[in-house]
Amino acid sequence: MPKCYKDKEIKALGRISKLQKVRMSEGLTQPELAVASGVSVRTVARAEGGYDIKEVTWHKILKGLNSLVGSSKYKLSDIR
Repeated sequence: MPKCYKDKEIKALGRISKLQKVRMSEGLTQPELAVASGVSVRTVARAEGGYDIKEVTWHKILKGLNSLVGSSKYKLSDIR
């Protein structure tokens, strides 16, 4: 199982996206999030990298993330 990062450890990694911070704090990998979201690993990486992602894709990623954490814990503004 991937390591769950604490905020202090995430900040030490430098500038990262909201999505990457949330994913790492939940101990998820890009492939796990991609499968749960029904998108490619490349799409997750592009979303984390700040590339333009379609609105529908952001919603898929959010739905996948919330399904993995077992609740509706996150909203779009938390990952975008």
